[in-house]
Amino acid sequence: MTRNIGWHIIFRLIDDRVIAPSVEARRTCARVIAGIGREADLLLFSVPDNHGHSVVGCSRAMAGQFARRVELALHRHLGLSVPFESARVRPVNGQGHLDSLVDYVLGNSARHGARVDPLLEASNLPDLLGLRLVARDTAARLREALPRLRRQRLLAHYEVDDLVAGTHPGHLADAAAATVGRTRLRGQLPDVFSAKVAAVRVGTDLELGTAQIAARLDLSARSVRRIAGQQPEPTLVRSIRLQIGLREVLGIPPRTGISGSIPSSPSLARSP
Repeated sequence: MTRNIGWHIIFRLIDDRVIAPSVEARRTCARVIAGIGREADLLLFSVPDNHGHSVVGCSRAMAGQFARRVELALHRHLGLSVPFESARVRPVNGQGHLDSLVDYVLGNSARHGARVDPLLEASNLPDLLGLRLVARDTAARLREALPRLRRQRLLAHYEVDDLVAGTHPGHLADAAAATVGRTRLRGQLPDVFSAKVAAVRVGTDLELGTAQIAARLDLSARSVRRIAGQQPEPTLVRSIRLQIGLREVLGIPPRTGISGSIPSSPSLARSP
């Protein structure tokens, strides 16, 4: 008998509209799913356009609770005006099925021709490859579940052979914000502040002056000097460099107009 080792959850809105049409919405989506998924042994997720996929390793009862909590949270934090259909919860029947779901879930955007998210930020692929820390626990969990899974299979979803550190200063602010699933680095939330500290270090390593870093990160020169005295988290520094590099390789132009307040409700800001 094949053993059920998890659950594949599919959710969509009742009118099939796109769930997360903007960069901000996609990053919010990732934080919501990752935060709720920690209690459900989340392994994989993606929200390519008008539907979403998640794979969890918990019990059937908890999988249903996870699906409902995700739908409620996305509805609230994305300001959706229509409800979700009842989520479909399907069993993952054995190791082979789970292995096939890696490419099925992470490749859903390409399969459906949805090209609005070239960085695949509405999935946990960035976390699996060390580009982001939002759902980094899924990387260890997936390695335990699929020890034969090779990094090259994951890189293939970006159509690159490897990830390399980038140097384009125009990407600094957005790359730093992306590593913690934010659109802007404003405020003093712990993840935002950690990203600021790491971004200042990367800017310094790129030989940007204090004034240049301040302008890139929408900080005062005094704040940059103060932050420069903090010890950055090495994984965040590496993630920012890789985020910059991926943008360069994929030919993504620097985002403009990303200075300003970070639109996040307090409950969502604390949850991931």
